[in-house]
Amino acid sequence: NGGAIGLLVAGAATMLALEARQHIGRGQRVDVSSAESLAMLFVGFNNVGPYWDRDLVLGRTGYIWTGTYLGVLPCKDGYVFVFTPDDHMWEGMVKALDDPEWAKDPLFANREGRAEYAEEIVALLTAELADRTKEEFFQRSQANRAPNAPVYDLREVFENDHLRVRDYFVDLPTTGGETYEVPGAPYRFSEGGWSLRRPAPALGEHNEAVYRNRLGLGRAEL
Repeated sequence: NGGAIGLLVAGAATMLALEARQHIGRGQRVDVSSAESLAMLFVGFNNVGPYWDRDLVLGRTGYIWTGTYLGVLPCKDGYVFVFTPDDHMWEGMVKALDDPEWAKDPLFANREGRAEYAEEIVALLTAELADRTKEEFFQRSQANRAPNAPVYDLREVFENDHLRVRDYFVDLPTTGGETYEVPGAPYRFSEGGWSLRRPAPALGEHNEAVYRNRLGLGRAEL
């Protein structure tokens, strides 16, 4: 994960450097640390404020984040990600569940109450989701503007209708003449396109081109 987060941060930093070049007229070196990128993820967002305001050090809470109620819960055929920090999100989820009686409890009427009684909500929701598939819960949540989502395994990602319709997966040729599917670009352009021109290089495939042709090493050195 450190490498992946680092790449995202590097992309953002590079765009900022390019923007700065338009104003200061010169380029600059961008140094990105995977460790610092992960530190931002772990101590940033909602953790710094409570520390400075109330000297409160927040720890990891596993699959439940009780501060705003966020969690990964089991359902009939797997798991779903439930995210209802705001009132309208909570109300949308309640509608998606066909307005269960327990959701009308005054203790759950606002964000503070739902944070305080998160354990009770988890138990009630887990029982409610036991007979619902993750796709059913996802579609019902979408229809009621609640940002809940299914937790897909790799097979479900590859079989996802939305990704298939958008031709997200592309065929990658290998040096052995075979092909297999890989994720494509997560964006589309109105002008021009994106294509996967070749697979990753085999071991040593470009040594000649890089070491000799570009760096000028002799054959003996290579």
